[in-house]
Amino acid sequence: MRQITVIGRIGSDPQRRMSAKSGKSFFTFSVADNSRDKTIWFNVICYRFENVFDYLRTGRQVLVQGSFDIAVYKDNPDITIYCDQLELLGSRDNDSASVTTPQDVTQSNEQSEKSDAPF
Repeated sequence: MRQITVIGRIGSDPQRRMSAKSGKSFFTFSVADNSRDKTIWFNVICYRFENVFDYLRTGRQVLVQGSFDIAVYKDNPDITIYCDQLELLGSRDNDSASVTTPQDVTQSNEQSEKSDAPF
C-alpha cells in the first residue's frame, strides 16, 4: 500500500459528508504543500478524527498521513489522501505556541520580589 505524509496548510474549511453506499460520516478538506517551487494541492478524506473537526480551519497547519490515489487531468495531478493520521501543528494566526520554561517563571518571580521591596 502506498503511503504519504504531508505537512501543509488547510486550503478550505472541512465539509461533513455522508457516504451513499455505507452511510458512514466523513469530512473532506484540501491541504497545500509549499515546500518546493510549486504549490501542490491534496484532497483529504477523513473517516475518523471527528473530535478535531471544529479545530480545522482555512490556514491551519496540519500533518496528514495515509494512503493515496493519483488521477491526472490535463497534466495536473489530482491527489487524494485517505487520512490515517491527522495532527494539528499550528494555528492560522500563530504557528508556534508560546512556551514558558521553569527558568522564565523563576526569573519573573525574582524580578517581582525585588520590585515589591519596601526599601
